[in-house]
Order: sequence, then structure tokens, then C-alpha cells
Amino acid sequence: MLPGDRARELDYIIRTLADQLALNRDPNASKTPVAVTSLSNIDDLQNTNWLGQAISEAFIHELHIREVPVIDFKTTGKIRVTPEGDFVFSREWDQLRSKIPVYRIFTGTMSRNDEGVVVNVRTINMQTLLVESTGRAFIPNRLLIGAKNSLNAGNNDAYIQRFSVPSGVNGRTVEFVK
Repeated sequence: MLPGDRARELDYIIRTLADQLALNRDPNASKTPVAVTSLSNIDDLQNTNWLGQAISEAFIHELHIREVPVIDFKTTGKIRVTPEGDFVFSREWDQLRSKIPVYRIFTGTMSRNDEGVVVNVRTINMQTLLVESTGRAFIPNRLLIGAKNSLNAGNNDAYIQRFSVPSGVNGRTVEFVK
């Protein structure tokens, strides 16, 4: 596999999901802006990981280029200047605007199995709770190994397997697999 092949293939899967959303969209659905949320682990709907966040970030672009208006509610409205850089995003609720008119959301779930991750995405009308569109894809394990923030342990013969099952005080179980 050449450098960048995994990233390009993962990008292709995300574009395919976005195409599914566009094709499956209810023609009578609202055209109001969409807020993009993190994809959740199927067994813990209040938790995500790097993959769920990365897919959500990619969907901001994918929806935008398909002319779906997107609200970026993680924008604080201020520029925070620090020695590490200049920032406008936050995941701290108290740093975000208190009221944002959100009527539609993009969300989804991820379910891990021995071969990879099944991803289900959807847009939902928040007033009616009706699902407006859906998409589904499979991301094989080979695409989840070898990149920064990946499941790679730096060894071609082994990788870190993150389970989404809580374990103890420190959070999640991590297992080194040979």
C-alpha cells in the first residue's frame, strides 16, 4: 500500500456515505441548516473516539460541497490567542453560544467488529424527530492502522485495539494485539 492510500480510501468511503445521504434524502425535507455532531459508539451513545470525530469533521465539507447549509456550533465567536496557536473552536459547552437555531442534525453511530467498523449516519429533523436521510458504510481494519491518531502501536505486526466498553476510573480498555 502506497503512502496516503489508506487516507484516500477512507475519504472515498466518507464521500460515498455523503452521496447516500444526498440520494436517500426525503424530497419534502426541510432545507434549513444542519448541525454536524460526533458519531457515537453504538454501545455507549454518549461517547465517541477519534474516528467518530474525524468522520464528523469530514462531513462538514461533504455536506457543504453538496450545497447543504451547515451550522458550525463549535465556533466560539471569539479568537483565543495562545502560545500554541490561535483558536476559534471549542468542545466546552460554556465557551459556546448559548442559543443557536438548530432544526436539523447530522449524526450517526459506529459499531466495531472483528473486521472493522460499521458506520451508520443520518440527518434528523429536530422538531419532528423524523429521519430525513440515511447512509451506511463499512471501514475495514486495514484503513484504521498506521496513521497519526490511529489504532497503530508503531509495529507492523501489532496494533492497539480500543474497546468502547468502559473499564474502571480511567475510561476505556486498550489492548495491545499481536
